[in-house]
Formats: sequence, structure tokens, C-alpha cells
Amino acid sequence: MTTDKATELLKHVLDGSAVQYTGIALSGWSITPGGAAVVAKAMEALPLTRANLANTIASRPEAEGLKTFETLGAVLKTKTLFDLNLSDNAVGAKGVASLTPLLQACTSLHRLAFNDCGMSSEAVRSVCEFVTAKAPTHLTSIEFFNNMAGGGGAAAAGDIVLASPAMQHVRFASTRGDREGGEALGHALATAKQLRSVDLSDNTFGHECGVALAGGLLQQSHLDTLKLGDITLENEGLLAIASKLLAGVQCGVGAGMTLRHLDISFNELDSDSMPAVAALVARLPSLETIIMDGNELYAAGAAELTSALEARAEGAFAGTLKQVHLNETFTYGKALVLLAEAAAQLPNFQLLAVNGNFVGSEQAEALAGVAEAGSFALGPMDETDEDGAEDEDEAEEEPTWRDFAPTDEDLQAAAAVADAEEAPAAETAGDMPGAGTGPSEAVGQ
Repeated sequence: MTTDKATELLKHVLDGSAVQYTGIALSGWSITPGGAAVVAKAMEALPLTRANLANTIASRPEAEGLKTFETLGAVLKTKTLFDLNLSDNAVGAKGVASLTPLLQACTSLHRLAFNDCGMSSEAVRSVCEFVTAKAPTHLTSIEFFNNMAGGGGAAAAGDIVLASPAMQHVRFASTRGDREGGEALGHALATAKQLRSVDLSDNTFGHECGVALAGGLLQQSHLDTLKLGDITLENEGLLAIASKLLAGVQCGVGAGMTLRHLDISFNELDSDSMPAVAALVARLPSLETIIMDGNELYAAGAAELTSALEARAEGAFAGTLKQVHLNETFTYGKALVLLAEAAAQLPNFQLLAVNGNFVGSEQAEALAGVAEAGSFALGPMDETDEDGAEDEDEAEEEPTWRDFAPTDEDLQAAAAVADAEEAPAAETAGDMPGAGTGPSEAVGQ
């Protein structure tokens, strides 16, 4: 965006005829320093609360990009911004430094995004120091997707969470995070109480992150989406998470009651954790989507999932589950047909994805027929392996998902949370007119 182009695009703001806008979206423009000066003049006249600067210095020489950021930041720091998106700019440490006055001034931010910015651990730490300087923050959402932040960046993101009691959405995916950083971030997330969406995908956080994150799941009464794909969760991490989720369900508290979308794909899970996966599929009351691509299902795991789907179809929340993703799970066609038949019994089921498994042509036709009869979609089948489709072994053991149960310790913790939630309500009701005399109008009964 050159000086002339910026003048053309913003002429109505510049002449004072359109100064009511509270948001500005500059995403996709490669803004020159001259163009930035015009944009800055226009922004001065606007009561801005939202600024999308994503992909605004792409292809610009470093010096020009930094100058553009400085120019725009000088005006934006005078605004009361709630939403700031700086994604898709190769800012790095120098870019963060050029934005220092802006970041220091943004004490009212609710949402902050630095996706795909080439940010190192030091750069994320700098952002953390700026936005947490006046803790607690007002942040409800942070995103640091596709950076080079590593373990130090993960720990810094955790510090932002710790300083932000209203945090709802955290995306720290594809950041080269290591086990130490993942554990620190997991512990930080466990302390949050308002989380609705967490995405930690594509890192090497390890099972320690899962164990740490599991510690707070009983306190999460709003968590809707949990994306833990490809973080080397392993059996230990998943079992810790599953135990907490199911303990909460048994006591009617925690994330297990609200979770709709769960992604545990590519986590080196095998037969030791398949009962836990199947138990989640069978018992989470709000579950709509389960993604477990790239794990080792085999015949026994497929049989457990089939049994879990059958149990769900017969239960009180048969209508919630909509999608099951089992791509590349070492599963054979015969087992998948049985699984599809179970899915067809779910009234609102929409998609079964089973690509990259051992499926012959006849089994593929059978799957398509079951999907059509059950009115749900079958995912792509272009990467199935027909050569190994006839080598399937029968499951050696009966389904065991019913045997998977949370530990006594987790159940005790969940019961304590349930009691703590009920106590304030009881105390409040006791202070109301008519309390203790039967159904009370004061509590809407």
C-alpha cells in the first residue's frame, strides 16, 4: 500500500465524512512507510478499539517494515484497543522492539495474536513482560501459532495465562515447544478457571504437559475445545487427562461435562490407552468430535470404540456425537465396517474419517453403503492400503473400555469440587425469603 493507494482507500476518513469506525483491517496489504503515514493520519480520527495489522509488512525490506510498525504503533498506542492482531509479519525480536510503545500502552487488550511471526523465545518473553506489566491483564485470548518460540516461549505464554484470570482462548501450536516449556504451560493452564478453547498442537511437550494440564480439568466448567494433537502425549499423559475428565463426569463437574471437541491425534497412543479413549467416547455427555488420527488402534481398539458407540447410542446423549476421525490408525476394513454400523445408530452422526487404513475394495463398498444408509459422510478413502486388507487378526480380548475408571484420588477431588460449587448456592438460598419452606420463588422454582 503506497501513499497514493492509502489516500484513495481512506479518502472518506481523511475528509471527515466517515469517522465512526471502531475497527481497522489492513490485513494483506504490504504497507510502505509513506502509506503508513497516511493510514496513521486516518487512524487518528477514528475511535479505534480493534486493529488487524496481519500481513502488513510482507515483502518489505526490514528497515521499511520496522518504520511502518513504528508509525502505526505511534497512533494506536493512543487508542483503547481491545483486539490487536499482528500475525503473519516477520517481526522477530526487532519487530517486537519497534512495537514496544504500543504494547506497553495496550493495558486494556482482550485479544492478542502473533501467529506466524518468526518469534523466538526472547521475543515471546518480551511480549509477556509488556502485557503483564500491569497484572492482572484483561486478556481473554492469546495466539502464538507457528513460531520458533521453543520451551522458553511456552513458559512465557504460561506467565501470560497466570497473569490473566479472564483467559478463555489459548493457541500455542506449532511453536517447537519442548517438554520443560510444555510442563510449565500445562501448569499455568491448570490454574485458569474460564478456559473455553486450548490448542497446543504440534509441539514436543511430552506426557508431562498432559499430566500438568490434567490437574486443572476439574476446575474447568466452560472448556469446549481441547486440541492436543502431535505433542507426544503418550499413554501416561492421556491416561491422566482421561481420568480427570471422567471423574468430573461422575461427579457432575469439570471439563468432562462441557467438552465438545477433543483432538488427541498423533500422540504415540497404543493398546494401553485405548480403553481410556473408548471410555471418553462412551461417557462424555457433550462430546461432538473425537480426533485420534495417527495412533495405534488395531482390531482390539476398533472393537472397543465400536462397543463405546453402541453404548452411546443406547444412552441419554446419543444425539451429541457427530464426528469420529480414525485416519492412519492401523485398522482393517472389517473392524471399520462394524464401527460404521455402530455410528449409523447415532441420530445426528455426520462424519466417519478412516483414510490411510487397511481397506479392500469390497470393504470400501460396504463402508460406503453403511454411510449412505446411515445418512452420514465417509471421509476420503484415497490413501487406503488394499494389499494388507486381508491380513486382519481378530481382537484378542473383549472390549475393556467399561473397565477404565478414574482413580479414587481423582474421584475424591471431583467430589470436593462438586461440594464446593454447591455450598455457595446453598448459603445464598438460605438467605432468601422463603428458604427452607418448600419450593421457593426466590430461586425460580
